[in-house]
Amino acid sequence: MRSHPLVSSSSRRMPAARMNRMRWILVGGAILVLAVAAVIAGRAVGIGRGDAVSVETSPTAGPAASPSPSQGGDLITWEADIPSMVAGGSPWVNSLVDAGDAWLVSVVTGDPKAGPGASVLLSIDPQTGEALTAARDAELPETVPCATELLNGQAACVWDGQVHLVDPRTGEAGAEAFASPDGTALSGAAVAGQTVIAAGLKPQGAMVEAFDANGEMLWDTTVSIDGCFAADPESTTLVSVVGDVAKVGVGALQALVDLADGAVEVKACGRTAMAASGALAVLASGGGEPEPPTSYTDAAGATHKVWDFRTAGDVVALTFEGRSYFAVIDSKNYLSLVDAESGGEKWRQAETLSGSSSFQGFDDNRVYLGSVNGLKAVGLGTGATAWTWKPGMGVAYRTASVTPGGVILAMSSSGIIGLDPVNGEALWTIDGFSQAGWYWFPATAEVPGHTTVVAIGPARDHLTRLDIPALP
Repeated sequence: MRSHPLVSSSSRRMPAARMNRMRWILVGGAILVLAVAAVIAGRAVGIGRGDAVSVETSPTAGPAASPSPSQGGDLITWEADIPSMVAGGSPWVNSLVDAGDAWLVSVVTGDPKAGPGASVLLSIDPQTGEALTAARDAELPETVPCATELLNGQAACVWDGQVHLVDPRTGEAGAEAFASPDGTALSGAAVAGQTVIAAGLKPQGAMVEAFDANGEMLWDTTVSIDGCFAADPESTTLVSVVGDVAKVGVGALQALVDLADGAVEVKACGRTAMAASGALAVLASGGGEPEPPTSYTDAAGATHKVWDFRTAGDVVALTFEGRSYFAVIDSKNYLSLVDAESGGEKWRQAETLSGSSSFQGFDDNRVYLGSVNGLKAVGLGTGATAWTWKPGMGVAYRTASVTPGGVILAMSSSGIIGLDPVNGEALWTIDGFSQAGWYWFPATAEVPGHTTVVAIGPARDHLTRLDIPALP
């Protein structure tokens, strides 16, 4: 492995006979043009479903024949009305908590590009989509995130700067809420066993706090924002649990905090990607960030590498054949796979990526990249392009995800398309689901542990459950 590094015109009068011949030629040409246009329009109907597929088994392979995917209406398990306060506008599913016999769904209303919207918490029966209880009397005047893991059967959701425990079966919050002693407004939370990790933003940095199941504080710590761009006070703090650490991010600030005692293991000014081995990749978040540390030591005393990818366009951490890697799109739009421990390149593609590409997910054998032009699957073993998928004329590509059952869900302006991960062929399409028309706000939320998607329906007045079959 190597190191990563015009036409002029005449006014002369035309003879009458010639003029008549020209008229017949023009009429014939017009008929031909209309016929061709009709054919193109017919093809565009098919392409508009997003079923145009180009497959590459090697860099020189040509496009494969476009399949005729089945319509995916049989994948819809149920459609359920949503409250009038949610219907209309551009609602989207912000989070979904799976409690087995009940789902707690946080739906955000309004225009996602206009700033924080209002939220409604819905408690629904996952089998029928029926509301188990009436929605809350009023909208919560902000975007409400909920942790995906439950705490003793209760969902941990954040609003009004506090963590509220909500019964997924009723949508009602308990009388007591977890709050920061110094009044810091909490905006994100995660659950780790019997512990709630919550965080918020204060002038000097991110405040991270741990509470037990009764709301008693276990520890708190402040991660200094010095050297990083200051975050918007309205920013939501992102909190997730990765092994024995909490990953906290707000604005340009990212940190790993030990779950046991709140010790800050590493802080970086930029987005981060953490490998399974513990190695960390740091990306830029606007420019001007200070250099990240070269390593950090975890609570167990193990030292891990920190790699500086601040000039890269995007990075994702993944595992291939038992080893940790970073897939990297560099500043020149080349794709490479970098060993997370040695920093050496396993491979680099010879051709640059098209458009503004970013990672959409990965599985055991491939990494998937998306741009406005479509999707591209790249084999992790050699870096060869496995296939490309282009949505076709009049279809704007949005985003994609890899389901637990292996199907690639591609979202476009016309609907949802299920793609085969091996060859990129369209398996089925579901028309009408257009992500509420926004690039960064898909109107879907995947149920943890299941190949099930809950989305706002095309009319934006009901929820729809889609059950995606696993590959054979």
